[in-house]
Amino acid sequence: MNTRLGSSAFLPKERLVRIYDIVQKEGTARVAELAALFGTSAMTIRRDLTELEAKGLVVRTQGGVVARDGILRDYDVDVRQTYNVEEKSAIAKEAMRFIQPGDYVALDASTTVVELAKHIANLRDVTVVTNNFMVANILASSPVELVFAGGYLRREAFSTVGPLAEHTVMQFAFTKVFVSGTAVDLDAGLMDNSPDEVHMKQLMLRNSKKRYLLADSSKIMHRGLIKVSPLAEFDAVVTDSRIDPAVELTMRKANVPLVVAGVRGG
Repeated sequence: MNTRLGSSAFLPKERLVRIYDIVQKEGTARVAELAALFGTSAMTIRRDLTELEAKGLVVRTQGGVVARDGILRDYDVDVRQTYNVEEKSAIAKEAMRFIQPGDYVALDASTTVVELAKHIANLRDVTVVTNNFMVANILASSPVELVFAGGYLRREAFSTVGPLAEHTVMQFAFTKVFVSGTAVDLDAGLMDNSPDEVHMKQLMLRNSKKRYLLADSSKIMHRGLIKVSPLAEFDAVVTDSRIDPAVELTMRKANVPLVVAGVRGG
Protein backbone atom coordinates (compact mmCIF):
# COMPACT_ATOMS: atom_id res chain seq x y z
CA MET A 1 0.00 0.00 0.00
CA ASN A 2 2.42 2.65 -1.14
CA THR A 3 0.68 4.29 -4.12
CA ARG A 4 -1.52 7.20 -3.12
CA LEU A 5 -4.94 6.92 -4.79
CA GLY A 6 -6.42 10.27 -3.82
CA SER A 7 -9.72 11.06 -2.11
CA SER A 8 -11.38 12.18 -5.35
CA ALA A 9 -10.67 8.87 -7.09
CA PHE A 10 -13.50 6.93 -5.42
CA LEU A 11 -17.02 7.34 -4.19
CA PRO A 12 -17.50 6.32 -0.53
CA LYS A 13 -18.94 2.91 -1.43
CA GLU A 14 -16.20 2.30 -3.97
CA ARG A 15 -13.63 3.15 -1.30
CA LEU A 16 -15.26 0.54 0.96
CA VAL A 17 -14.83 -2.07 -1.77
CA ARG A 18 -11.16 -1.14 -2.25
CA ILE A 19 -10.50 -1.21 1.51
CA TYR A 20 -12.13 -4.61 1.83
CA ASP A 21 -10.09 -5.93 -1.11
CA ILE A 22 -6.90 -4.71 0.58
CA VAL A 23 -7.82 -6.38 3.87
CA GLN A 24 -8.65 -9.64 2.09
CA LYS A 25 -5.33 -9.59 0.22
CA GLU A 26 -3.09 -8.44 3.05
CA GLY A 27 -5.01 -9.98 5.95
CA THR A 28 -4.81 -6.72 7.86
CA ALA A 29 -4.75 -2.93 7.38
CA ARG A 30 -4.02 0.08 9.55
CA VAL A 31 -5.98 3.32 9.69
CA ALA A 32 -2.94 5.54 9.10
CA GLU A 33 -1.86 3.58 6.02
CA LEU A 34 -5.36 3.60 4.52
CA ALA A 35 -5.75 7.33 5.17
CA ALA A 36 -2.48 8.01 3.37
CA LEU A 37 -3.37 5.67 0.51
CA PHE A 38 -6.78 7.22 -0.15
CA GLY A 39 -5.76 10.77 0.69
CA THR A 40 -8.49 11.17 3.29
CA SER A 41 -8.71 11.68 7.04
CA ALA A 42 -8.20 9.01 9.67
CA MET A 43 -11.73 9.77 10.92
CA THR A 44 -13.18 8.94 7.49
CA ILE A 45 -11.26 5.65 7.38
CA ARG A 46 -12.43 4.76 10.89
CA ARG A 47 -16.04 5.28 9.78
CA ASP A 48 -15.41 3.05 6.76
CA LEU A 49 -13.92 0.33 8.95
CA THR A 50 -16.82 0.59 11.40
CA GLU A 51 -19.24 0.05 8.50
CA LEU A 52 -17.29 -2.96 7.25
CA GLU A 53 -17.29 -4.44 10.75
CA ALA A 54 -21.05 -3.84 11.07
CA LYS A 55 -21.50 -5.88 7.87
CA GLY A 56 -19.51 -8.71 9.45
CA LEU A 57 -16.70 -8.42 6.90
CA VAL A 58 -13.74 -7.42 9.12
CA VAL A 59 -12.76 -7.35 12.77
CA ARG A 60 -11.58 -4.07 14.31
CA THR A 61 -8.26 -4.00 16.14
CA GLN A 62 -6.24 -1.29 17.84
CA GLY A 63 -5.39 1.08 15.00
CA GLY A 64 -6.85 -0.97 12.18
CA VAL A 65 -8.68 -4.17 11.12
CA VAL A 66 -8.02 -7.81 10.30
CA ALA A 67 -9.84 -9.98 7.78
CA ARG A 68 -12.76 -12.14 8.83
CA ASP A 69 -11.79 -15.26 6.88
CA GLY A 70 -14.26 -16.88 4.53
CA ILE A 71 -17.01 -14.24 4.55
CA LEU A 72 -17.79 -12.83 1.12
CA ARG A 73 -18.55 -9.12 0.71
CA ASP A 74 -22.11 -7.80 0.68
CA TYR A 75 -22.37 -4.28 -0.73
CA ASP A 76 -25.24 -2.04 -1.71
CA VAL A 77 -26.97 -2.73 -5.00
CA ASP A 78 -25.46 0.26 -6.81
CA VAL A 79 -22.01 -1.24 -6.21
CA ARG A 80 -22.97 -4.90 -6.75
CA GLN A 81 -24.55 -4.27 -10.14
CA THR A 82 -21.19 -3.09 -11.51
CA TYR A 83 -19.50 -6.42 -10.71
CA ASN A 84 -19.26 -9.46 -13.04
CA VAL A 85 -21.77 -8.03 -15.51
CA GLU A 86 -20.69 -10.31 -18.37
CA GLU A 87 -20.99 -13.40 -16.18
CA LYS A 88 -24.41 -12.41 -14.86
CA SER A 89 -25.67 -11.77 -18.40
CA ALA A 90 -24.52 -15.22 -19.55
CA ILE A 91 -26.17 -16.85 -16.52
CA ALA A 92 -29.43 -15.03 -17.23
CA LYS A 93 -29.47 -16.19 -20.87
CA GLU A 94 -28.87 -19.77 -19.78
CA ALA A 95 -31.59 -19.59 -17.12
CA MET A 96 -34.17 -18.54 -19.71
CA ARG A 97 -34.40 -22.12 -20.98
CA PHE A 98 -36.12 -23.07 -17.74
CA ILE A 99 -39.03 -20.66 -18.28
CA GLN A 100 -42.13 -21.67 -20.28
CA PRO A 101 -45.42 -19.95 -21.16
CA GLY A 102 -47.90 -20.13 -18.31
CA ASP A 103 -45.24 -20.02 -15.58
CA TYR A 104 -45.74 -18.20 -12.29
CA VAL A 105 -42.23 -16.99 -11.50
CA ALA A 106 -40.77 -15.54 -8.30
CA LEU A 107 -37.71 -13.29 -8.63
CA ASP A 108 -35.73 -12.20 -5.58
CA ALA A 109 -33.78 -9.01 -4.86
CA SER A 110 -30.49 -9.85 -6.55
CA THR A 111 -28.58 -8.20 -9.39
CA THR A 112 -28.24 -11.47 -11.33
CA VAL A 113 -32.02 -11.80 -11.33
CA VAL A 114 -32.24 -8.26 -12.71
CA GLU A 115 -30.36 -9.53 -15.79
CA LEU A 116 -32.86 -12.39 -16.07
CA ALA A 117 -35.76 -9.93 -15.93
CA LYS A 118 -34.41 -8.17 -19.04
CA HIS A 119 -34.99 -11.38 -21.00
CA ILE A 120 -38.31 -12.21 -19.35
CA ALA A 121 -39.58 -8.81 -20.49
CA ASN A 122 -39.83 -10.23 -24.02
CA LEU A 123 -42.22 -13.01 -23.00
CA ARG A 124 -45.99 -13.26 -22.93
CA ASP A 125 -48.21 -15.45 -20.78
CA VAL A 126 -45.82 -15.33 -17.80
CA THR A 127 -46.60 -13.95 -14.34
CA VAL A 128 -43.77 -12.55 -12.21
CA VAL A 129 -43.91 -11.84 -8.48
CA THR A 130 -40.98 -9.87 -7.06
CA ASN A 131 -39.82 -7.67 -4.20
CA ASN A 132 -37.11 -6.19 -6.44
CA PHE A 133 -37.73 -2.59 -7.54
CA MET A 134 -35.30 -2.89 -10.47
CA VAL A 135 -37.07 -6.00 -11.75
CA ALA A 136 -40.43 -4.26 -11.40
CA ASN A 137 -39.13 -1.26 -13.34
CA ILE A 138 -37.90 -3.48 -16.18
CA LEU A 139 -41.15 -5.43 -16.41
CA ALA A 140 -43.56 -2.52 -15.88
CA SER A 141 -43.85 -1.76 -19.60
CA SER A 142 -43.63 -5.38 -20.78
CA PRO A 143 -46.46 -7.84 -21.58
CA VAL A 144 -45.57 -9.81 -18.43
CA GLU A 145 -48.21 -9.97 -15.70
CA LEU A 146 -46.42 -8.26 -12.80
CA VAL A 147 -47.14 -8.51 -9.07
CA PHE A 148 -44.99 -6.36 -6.78
CA ALA A 149 -44.69 -7.44 -3.15
CA GLY A 150 -44.94 -4.12 -1.36
CA GLY A 151 -43.45 -3.72 2.11
CA TYR A 152 -40.71 -1.94 3.99
CA LEU A 153 -38.03 -0.44 1.73
CA ARG A 154 -34.58 -1.95 2.13
CA ARG A 155 -32.47 0.71 0.46
CA GLU A 156 -29.27 -1.38 0.31
CA ALA A 157 -30.88 -3.78 -2.16
CA PHE A 158 -33.63 -1.49 -3.50
CA SER A 159 -36.11 -4.13 -2.39
CA THR A 160 -39.05 -4.63 -0.04
CA VAL A 161 -39.04 -6.84 3.05
CA GLY A 162 -41.11 -7.42 6.16
CA PRO A 163 -44.62 -8.78 6.90
CA LEU A 164 -46.42 -7.01 4.03
CA ALA A 165 -44.02 -8.28 1.36
CA GLU A 166 -43.96 -11.74 2.94
CA HIS A 167 -47.77 -11.92 2.98
CA THR A 168 -47.89 -11.26 -0.78
CA VAL A 169 -45.36 -13.97 -1.55
CA MET A 170 -47.17 -16.52 0.60
CA GLN A 171 -50.36 -16.18 -1.47
CA PHE A 172 -48.77 -17.75 -4.56
CA ALA A 173 -47.94 -21.27 -5.67
CA PHE A 174 -45.03 -20.57 -8.03
CA THR A 175 -44.00 -22.91 -10.80
CA LYS A 176 -40.43 -21.51 -10.81
CA VAL A 177 -38.31 -19.38 -8.50
CA PHE A 178 -34.96 -17.78 -9.32
CA VAL A 179 -32.77 -16.53 -6.48
CA SER A 180 -29.18 -15.56 -5.79
CA GLY A 181 -27.26 -14.50 -2.70
CA THR A 182 -23.97 -13.41 -1.23
CA ALA A 183 -22.18 -16.75 -1.43
CA VAL A 184 -22.48 -20.43 -2.31
CA ASP A 185 -20.84 -22.99 -0.03
CA LEU A 186 -20.78 -26.72 -0.75
CA ASP A 187 -21.81 -27.64 2.81
CA ALA A 188 -23.92 -24.64 3.88
CA GLY A 189 -25.56 -24.07 0.49
CA LEU A 190 -26.83 -20.68 -0.64
CA MET A 191 -25.98 -17.97 1.91
CA ASP A 192 -26.75 -14.29 2.38
CA ASN A 193 -25.94 -11.56 4.90
CA SER A 194 -29.36 -9.95 5.42
CA PRO A 195 -31.87 -11.74 7.69
CA ASP A 196 -34.79 -9.96 5.99
CA GLU A 197 -33.67 -10.96 2.49
CA VAL A 198 -32.98 -14.51 3.65
CA HIS A 199 -36.55 -14.83 4.90
CA MET A 200 -37.98 -13.53 1.61
CA LYS A 201 -35.85 -15.95 -0.40
CA GLN A 202 -36.88 -18.86 1.83
CA LEU A 203 -40.57 -18.05 1.41
CA MET A 204 -40.19 -17.90 -2.37
CA LEU A 205 -38.34 -21.22 -2.39
CA ARG A 206 -40.83 -22.87 -0.05
CA ASN A 207 -43.78 -21.88 -2.27
CA SER A 208 -42.31 -22.97 -5.60
CA LYS A 209 -42.43 -26.26 -7.52
CA LYS A 210 -39.02 -25.72 -9.19
CA ARG A 211 -36.06 -23.86 -7.67
CA TYR A 212 -33.10 -22.31 -9.48
CA LEU A 213 -29.99 -20.71 -8.01
CA LEU A 214 -28.17 -18.13 -10.15
CA ALA A 215 -24.65 -17.40 -8.89
CA ASP A 216 -21.63 -16.09 -10.76
CA SER A 217 -18.38 -18.00 -10.23
CA SER A 218 -16.91 -15.40 -7.85
CA LYS A 219 -19.48 -16.50 -5.23
CA ILE A 220 -18.77 -20.23 -5.45
CA MET A 221 -16.98 -21.88 -2.51
CA HIS A 222 -17.36 -18.81 -0.31
CA ARG A 223 -19.47 -18.27 2.78
CA GLY A 224 -21.96 -15.63 3.91
CA LEU A 225 -23.43 -15.10 7.36
CA ILE A 226 -26.82 -16.86 7.10
CA LYS A 227 -27.91 -20.10 5.46
CA VAL A 228 -30.71 -19.75 2.89
CA SER A 229 -31.07 -23.25 1.45
CA PRO A 230 -29.00 -26.41 0.84
CA LEU A 231 -27.80 -26.92 -2.73
CA ALA A 232 -29.65 -30.25 -2.86
CA GLU A 233 -32.94 -28.32 -2.73
CA PHE A 234 -32.29 -26.67 -6.11
CA ASP A 235 -33.26 -28.15 -9.46
CA ALA A 236 -30.28 -26.35 -11.03
CA VAL A 237 -27.39 -24.17 -9.89
CA VAL A 238 -26.47 -21.91 -12.81
CA THR A 239 -23.01 -20.36 -12.81
CA ASP A 240 -20.58 -19.15 -15.49
CA SER A 241 -17.68 -20.78 -17.35
CA ARG A 242 -15.09 -18.80 -15.39
CA ILE A 243 -15.61 -21.16 -12.49
CA ASP A 244 -12.39 -22.84 -11.36
CA PRO A 245 -12.25 -26.30 -13.03
CA ALA A 246 -11.28 -27.93 -9.74
CA VAL A 247 -14.23 -26.31 -8.01
CA GLU A 248 -16.57 -27.41 -10.79
CA LEU A 249 -15.29 -30.98 -10.48
CA THR A 250 -15.76 -30.93 -6.70
CA MET A 251 -19.34 -29.72 -7.04
CA ARG A 252 -20.20 -32.31 -9.68
CA LYS A 253 -18.73 -35.08 -7.52
CA ALA A 254 -21.00 -33.84 -4.71
CA ASN A 255 -23.98 -34.24 -7.11
CA VAL A 256 -24.71 -30.51 -7.25
CA PRO A 257 -27.05 -29.96 -10.28
CA LEU A 258 -24.58 -27.56 -11.88
CA VAL A 259 -25.29 -25.76 -15.18
CA VAL A 260 -22.41 -23.72 -16.64
CA ALA A 261 -23.19 -20.74 -18.86
CA GLY A 262 -20.56 -19.89 -21.45
CA VAL A 263 -18.74 -16.57 -21.12
CA ARG A 264 -16.39 -15.24 -23.78
CA GLY A 265 -12.89 -16.11 -22.67
CA GLY A 266 -14.29 -18.26 -19.86
